[in-house]
Amino acid sequence: MFTILIADDEAIIRRGIIAMLSRETIEDVTFVEASNGLEALEICTENKPDLVISDIRMPGVDGLEFIKKLQSSDHHPDVIILSGYEDFSYAKTAISLGVKEYILKPVKKQAFVSLISKYIREITLRNVQAEEEEKERASVKNVSAALKHNMLLELITSVDSAKIDSVVARLSTLGVALDYSVYLCAILQFQIPDDANTIYTGIAVQSIANEVHFQLGLHSAEVIDAENNFYYLLYGDRDKDKLLSDVKQSLSWIRKLIKKNIDLPLFTSVGSVVFKPAYLSQSGKEAKIALISRLFVDSSSAHFFSYLDLQEGNVEKLPEVDDKAVLSGTFIDTANAYFDRIIKQPVSINRIKLLIDSLLLLEKYTYKYFVSRGCELSYVPMRPIELICTDTQFHKELAHYMKMVKSSVADSGVSEHNTLLAEMIKYIQVNASSDINLNSVAEHFSRTPSYVSSLFTKLKGQSFTEMLTMQRINIAKELLADTNFNITEISQRSGYGNPKYLSSVFKKITGMTPNAYRKHCWLEK
Repeated sequence: MFTILIADDEAIIRRGIIAMLSRETIEDVTFVEASNGLEALEICTENKPDLVISDIRMPGVDGLEFIKKLQSSDHHPDVIILSGYEDFSYAKTAISLGVKEYILKPVKKQAFVSLISKYIREITLRNVQAEEEEKERASVKNVSAALKHNMLLELITSVDSAKIDSVVARLSTLGVALDYSVYLCAILQFQIPDDANTIYTGIAVQSIANEVHFQLGLHSAEVIDAENNFYYLLYGDRDKDKLLSDVKQSLSWIRKLIKKNIDLPLFTSVGSVVFKPAYLSQSGKEAKIALISRLFVDSSSAHFFSYLDLQEGNVEKLPEVDDKAVLSGTFIDTANAYFDRIIKQPVSINRIKLLIDSLLLLEKYTYKYFVSRGCELSYVPMRPIELICTDTQFHKELAHYMKMVKSSVADSGVSEHNTLLAEMIKYIQVNASSDINLNSVAEHFSRTPSYVSSLFTKLKGQSFTEMLTMQRINIAKELLADTNFNITEISQRSGYGNPKYLSSVFKKITGMTPNAYRKHCWLEK
């Protein structure tokens, strides 16, 4: 909508100009009126007209004074003077103020309408071009921000020195000059309540961290989004002691402000100081280990990797078991006994590493067991330990995971003796991506839906729907990890027609959104 302000102390003249232009111009124009310069200034502030047609002689603030004040404001529309005074000094002053036209009353109707129409077209075109340029600048800014974010994330997670050198060189072109003497990586993690807006909360936390860095003058600090509730903080400085002091102060401020403004459970950890950008991935790994230590000790303050006990303790990694133990399923009892021992040990770097390695080894044994039986993996994998926020959650998650694995192992032993159930499972595995359900599967095997439902519940320990859902989620996970398909394509290929429904089910089962899961998989590669 194009807006024209008519400023004149005589209402009849204002209404006459509006009537003349409304009848003769075909453009979509809105007119606003002012009877003096002060009122015209207020309207310009509120309505931001595209074109101003103003008289010179008006009570209070006259036309020329109004134009002077307008030029010093943040809104600069084109101005046309419409005056009954043929005075050169007026015209000279108007020209010095950047007035586009100085027209004497009475105006010639056709010439005036043509002139205003010309300005409407020119200003509209100029506004469109300005909008396009602003969009282009915003687009370039967004692309640059995305490139910067991805390269910083790669800098912290990559161990390829050649790639890191390339990343450092490219970052310098984006205004991130990594030419400090010492560097450090910290982690900021927060727990989002179930009823909170995930996106808004993440933006709020990131904004607070950036504001703290700005207030402290930490121009070397970068906040890098790695997960929905997980941020890397990258710091650099010339002096090691100052770097550590700045990190402690900034993390303390961030915790206090988030507690005050958002009141979220917050966890911070700090890796070791390194002397080259190429070693930042090591600092990042150490920050993760320090972060996990919050599951075993008081999490009210930042956890420094350098403060963790280096003791090895008296617990070894989950013992290697032979194929007989895997094939028989007895490895699960060994794992249960092992985890009961390890979680009672004093916190140490060794204990945390053993816990992570042992969970990965357990998953390996479980997968091998199911493959040997020709059965599907019917349990939900445990979430990455660094994404679990509290010790209570960790113990609950571990207990649930072990129970699910044990139950799945027991169920698989029964199901192998049931030919019909095995055939149904195979049928579901092959056709999960198509539009199948309890009724269609029952009809395919000439059984009633209630019989099929009972068969799954008794022999599999899970409902037909749960089994079908897990199969479809597994398909979606494979596509997210190994392809570039968008969420709509993945929802169709995994048997979900609605991508929003897939996202809802996926997060409920895995604890992560599809995009977060894809990012996690790609970072692990």
